[in-house]
Amino acid sequence: MLEVEEKKTARWDKKIGIMLSACMVSNISYIMIAPFLPIKFKEKGVDVDVMGFIFAAYPISSILFSIIIGKFPGMESGKVICGGLFFMGLAFVGFGLLHFVNSAVHISWMAIVLRFI
Repeated sequence: MLEVEEKKTARWDKKIGIMLSACMVSNISYIMIAPFLPIKFKEKGVDVDVMGFIFAAYPISSILFSIIIGKFPGMESGKVICGGLFFMGLAFVGFGLLHFVNSAVHISWMAIVLRFI
């Protein structure tokens, strides 16, 4: 009986490790856009101060959603991580589509919302 539980725990730990590795890679991709995003947004007319809000939106949302999700009993960490990765993927697609938006105001608000996701 104890061996079965140890095998389940080992499989669970491996799954969590893989999902956390995927989270790390997706967070690295946020870092990769940091040098280029201000240049592209400046070309579109986005103010430098707004770029600070755009970059600050992700840590703020991370803190807020960690508190909110932590209050729900019975939330499995695997489901939370998978959901987070899914929404992060949607945000990356949204950032890719910002290339087609020309209004500085629309780009600013959309980028803040996408970073908040």
